Amino acid sequence: MPGKRMIHFMAGLLFVGISCLSSGAFGSLPYDDAGLSSEVVFIDPSVQEAEIIVSQLPEGVEVVRLSPEMDGIAQISDHLEGKENLSAIRIISHGNEGYFVLNGRRINRDFLRDHEDRISPWGRALAENGDILLYACPPGSNK
Repeated sequence: MPGKRMIHFMAGLLFVGISCLSSGAFGSLPYDDAGLSSEVVFIDPSVQEAEIIVSQLPEGVEVVRLSPEMDGIAQISDHLEGKENLSAIRIISHGNEGYFVLNGRRINRDFLRDHEDRISPWGRALAENGDILLYACPPGSNK
């Protein structure tokens, strides 16, 4: 089963569409049996209108603002350690077709291939059909 989750995770990350944020982009978030959000939203420090984005999220969603002084991949990995059955992990940053940016580091297919051991454990935090969703606008945009 862990292999299946890793493959699902990597396929989802490679084929996810990157789009600019718009009103209602997040939809409604599922909750677990205890009424807790089953999603985590990570926000890169370069996102200028983070408070507006956070205000559009459903109440109770777990929001993590990444620190600019630390490696973004490591921060996400540390936060997800021990979590399970998440329906989604959402990352809000800047990017363009084929890549996104975390704390100034360009994350693309080559980075994913070269650093699979650092990213694939995120799949353990996801439910069987969980997703990793990226929201990004090109660098220099006003989002």
